[in-house]
Amino acid sequence: MVNNEVILSHTEKSRVDREIMEATRFLIEDILPAWMNTFKPIPPSQRRVVWPRIKDDSGVVTPDDLSMESAATGWSTNTPEKRAKLEDKIAHLELDADTKAETCELVTFYFKQKILRSFDKLKGEKLRQDSGSFEKMKLEAQQNAVRFIKTYGSYLKLYDSFVAASETVSVAVINALLEIAKYDPTHIESMKQLVRNAHSISYEPKLLSTLLARLYEVLGHADAKFPHYLLSLVVNAYPDIKPWQVRAALLSFHGCENPGNIVDENRLKTMACDDAVALYSYLSMLMESNNAARMDENLVLEWCNMSVSSQFQHEKSDDQLRNFMKVAKCDNLSHVQYFRDLSFLIDASVKINDSSLTLDLAHEIVFNVKNQNDYSIIRKTIDHLVNLGLECVQGGINYDEVQFDDGCYIRKVLILLNAISSSRLDGAYGISVHVPRELVKLLNGCTHVDNCEVNLLRLMADIVSPKDCLEAMSLWLPHEGISTESVIPILRKCLMRGPQHIGDGEDEISSALHRVRSIRLKETTQQNNSMATVKRSDMSVWEQMKQGVAIMDK
Repeated sequence: MVNNEVILSHTEKSRVDREIMEATRFLIEDILPAWMNTFKPIPPSQRRVVWPRIKDDSGVVTPDDLSMESAATGWSTNTPEKRAKLEDKIAHLELDADTKAETCELVTFYFKQKILRSFDKLKGEKLRQDSGSFEKMKLEAQQNAVRFIKTYGSYLKLYDSFVAASETVSVAVINALLEIAKYDPTHIESMKQLVRNAHSISYEPKLLSTLLARLYEVLGHADAKFPHYLLSLVVNAYPDIKPWQVRAALLSFHGCENPGNIVDENRLKTMACDDAVALYSYLSMLMESNNAARMDENLVLEWCNMSVSSQFQHEKSDDQLRNFMKVAKCDNLSHVQYFRDLSFLIDASVKINDSSLTLDLAHEIVFNVKNQNDYSIIRKTIDHLVNLGLECVQGGINYDEVQFDDGCYIRKVLILLNAISSSRLDGAYGISVHVPRELVKLLNGCTHVDNCEVNLLRLMADIVSPKDCLEAMSLWLPHEGISTESVIPILRKCLMRGPQHIGDGEDEISSALHRVRSIRLKETTQQNNSMATVKRSDMSVWEQMKQGVAIMDK
């Protein structure tokens, strides 16, 4: 009975959801477009008629609080054309407060749910930019949005509109809304407050349009500096103000294209130094103060990329490296607060020549179960390990020094390659990942200094699985300088370690030992079966069934 009630409640909920979706679609597609054609919109320059200033706490009416008469006196009737339109304009002012509020709510709702939703299609279309349809659709969506703002901008709620428009990653739409904001009494007053109390004011939603306007005003010219007060306000305004908007403001003077794209190595080459410093300061402060920003994949990637980029180095380069280490290193708890792309991080560690960090990240990748199905990151990790190993062997190896040195890089490289082989990652990807072949690369990279090849082979025999070590030796074409006397102890070590690494038959390096184990296993199985038969003979069929040992003839 209870289950039936649960099923009915789910069914009812689905039905209600469908009805709401259908009603919303009907409202957006049919009702609101027809309704907006029933009245003549007030031009944006008269926005304060719809959004007058409200009385302050003292009860005194502010200069922007328009009455019917004061609004009408703003229109000159010196010409017949203007007198003819005066009655229409006054009719708009006769709307009561509730009607104006409902009108603004519906127009804003239509702008967000219909006009700006056309940009959502671009997210899928962006994958097919080669077809040329992406730029066409983007231009059409922008033109449609700008046209709507110019027509019905007087009724739009600024904060809601700016927040929704920030998702479009369109500078044209934001600029169109900023043009409307110029005529908004609250925006005008907020601009005055920001100028008067720049260093003491704190962010609140009504300042959103003001901050965006100020952002473009301050940063939209050559050699612009990012004032600390404005930087703090913009950081506190996240996520109302998105990073792409800061990027667009910084690069607007240089004709920024695609501000939604993060700043990578190529873009840094073309950025002015002051712009790069300003953007990096913004990202650093944002990462320091906002938990949501630290878990944003693109933001963390952009911040880390700028932290290690050779194209962007200023007087605080040590701080840049420390910022990167907060994300990359696992020796403290700070890394868990950030989104971590291990593939990017290990590339970056190689870029800054931090071999210790490279090995730590490789260890994390190899022993993380999530990565075992990702061929690209496993292949990349192996390549970095082999390259690091080649740097080690090219300088020669002293076996006696590194035999028990856990901090030795070549020793760590072999341990990680062995872990990849032991976890069957090399078998999972077939011929593309084959650890013995990677070991051969290390042997071929050895120098003739201090018996480097022999020392590496001895180290491999200590660390790598015997099967992989022997296979690598069979694939390797040794130099003539290696004597048989040097190889025999290595082979003996592999054969002695073999029984410790027996998994199943395919890993067995001793066929005789494998046959012995198989015979023992077979004899044990037969003995267990015979004991079960004797035991069953003393039981009734019901007792056999109870014990789970009954055999039924079919």
